[in-house]
Amino acid sequence: MEIPVIDFSRLDGEKRNKTMSLLDHACDKWGFFMKVKKLINSHYEEHLKEKFHQSEMVKALSEGKTSDADWESTFFIWHKPTSNISKVPNISDELIKTMDEYVSQLHKFAERLSKLMCENIGLPQGHIMRSGFWFQDYLKLYSTTTTIHTMKRKWRMGISSRT
Repeated sequence: MEIPVIDFSRLDGEKRNKTMSLLDHACDKWGFFMKVKKLINSHYEEHLKEKFHQSEMVKALSEGKTSDADWESTFFIWHKPTSNISKVPNISDELIKTMDEYVSQLHKFAERLSKLMCENIGLPQGHIMRSGFWFQDYLKLYSTTTTIHTMKRKWRMGISSRT
């Protein structure tokens, strides 16, 4: 069994039917899929990573030796229905603006995906959006430490979104 992999760029070409069929299968049998190629302009993601790594939040983290442990520090930044970004410590106005731009792109993708899902099951394209469904989105910023004996901490920034 392999996780379904979908190339959304094929929706505009000859392979649209096959891609729509794969999306239907992924939603019906798996509940998730992996996407190929960027659907969100890479400028937004790269700019977000850059601003995150320049933030006071990350500057406060240090490298050093740790015991054998796995650790993750997570900041959940809610955008819908209301934002909690002002409660996150040491976050610059520039990073807030960058995150808002990125989340806007995520919303566009989520709306496109909901239209495709409606099309697959024979509903009018905007049915999900008109039915009162709203996206409860968050942007999850996290840093992870994985250690084996005295390995130095490796800080990573991750981004995930839930709709």
